[in-house]
Amino acid sequence: WQYTTKLTDGTEKTGEWNQDWSMPQFLYKIREPTLRAEWRRRKRKLRKKHGGGQRRPNGKLIFLEKMEDSPFTREIPKYAKKAEWTFGPKEVELRERKKRAMELKRRLEQEAEQKRIDRLKELGVWPGDQAWRRPWQPKAEY
Repeated sequence: WQYTTKLTDGTEKTGEWNQDWSMPQFLYKIREPTLRAEWRRRKRKLRKKHGGGQRRPNGKLIFLEKMEDSPFTREIPKYAKKAEWTFGPKEVELRERKKRAMELKRRLEQEAEQKRIDRLKELGVWPGDQAWRRPWQPKAEY
């Protein structure tokens, strides 16, 4: 990533952009010791708060799991991404089941609304403007 900025004297400056920290790379290099010290301070505080190193059933340390938003924590391979499950491996299956259930519910609601509209048309009743009855609208995918 690159950035370009206009300086006060009218010239432009271009350089590398550190995407993790949303700042220019040269500034990150200057501030890295301070940022890392703040991260360690927060890590110590959370370690004390969350049982001095208690682990979740999936083996991850609770205090590091709560710091997964930090780029420094993502440097640790085990904490680079969110775990598939926290309390038990069955969570993955249950999550998938819930997702399928919501899709089915959405489809059934859509079909029921279509049947209702067709029945009202068959009876010759005006169902109202679409905006009034809040129809089912699919999610826009870009």
